[in-house]
Amino acid sequence: RTLVANMITGVTTGYVKALEISGVGYRVQAKGSNLEFALGYSHPILIEAPEGITFKVESPTKLSVEGIDKQKVG
Repeated sequence: RTLVANMITGVTTGYVKALEISGVGYRVQAKGSNLEFALGYSHPILIEAPEGITFKVESPTKLSVEGIDKQKVG
């Protein structure tokens, strides 16, 4: 019952999670539909967007995850 309610809410309004990265030199940038994180490792971390999920980078330390599936958004 709750899963059906979440599906209806997802289709009508969608789900959004706002994330903020904190740390010296930590940043994120969009590479197409993927995200590239610089988190202090010797190499950048690449995250691919699951189907139905979009990433929006608002600043180098702020991003949002949007989609209709509550479980995929987080």
